[in-house]
Amino acid sequence: MPEVTTPAYQTGDYFVDYEEKVFPDFKAEPGAKALVTFHTVAFEGSIGLVNLKTATRLLRKGFDTTILLYGPGVTLGIQRGFPTIGDSAFPGNQAMNDQISKFISEGGSVYACRFALQAL
Repeated sequence: MPEVTTPAYQTGDYFVDYEEKVFPDFKAEPGAKALVTFHTVAFEGSIGLVNLKTATRLLRKGFDTTILLYGPGVTLGIQRGFPTIGDSAFPGNQAMNDQISKFISEGGSVYACRFALQAL
């Protein structure tokens, strides 16, 4: 019968080699800009949160980064919470709002489509 002979990983071990850089560490050229657009509904999968994190990474790489929420994407920026605004009903309930706040606090800009915000 096959047997696993490799020792089990322990807390503090690494699965990957952090020393080897496979891809170059790109940084923004002076004046470079990035626009990240969102046309996704909040909590409809992870794409909204992943793209918010990507926008934050672009900002940290030196790009003058702007997020545009349009169509159902405006639901990412709406204040929420339970039992009151800002409270987390469950872990991760405020993940998107927290990420947007972090993005703005680090110098990013966020715009929401007026029509979609009012209509939706």
